[in-house]
Amino acid sequence: MRIVPALDGGICRIKLAGGVISSVQAMAVAEAARTYAQGIIEATNRANLQIRGIGADHDGLIGALMAAGLGPANPASDDVRNLMLSPTAG
Repeated sequence: MRIVPALDGGICRIKLAGGVISSVQAMAVAEAARTYAQGIIEATNRANLQIRGIGADHDGLIGALMAAGLGPANPASDDVRNLMLSPTAG
């Protein structure tokens, strides 16, 4: 998990395995967005979330998300994309 720079602060993309998030994890994302960023959470077209407007405490944000089980087990897997397939496709 990493923070990438943007005009409004940092952006952190949160990969959701299979596009699934528990209510406890959703609350952790909301709390992290309020605490470490500007409270902005976006759903992406790849069934993930991203927090925008992140301030200087990158480690705090990443730690909070990892504690909620929302980070990759392997740091190199941050660039792996979810596959979205239709079960009815030929």
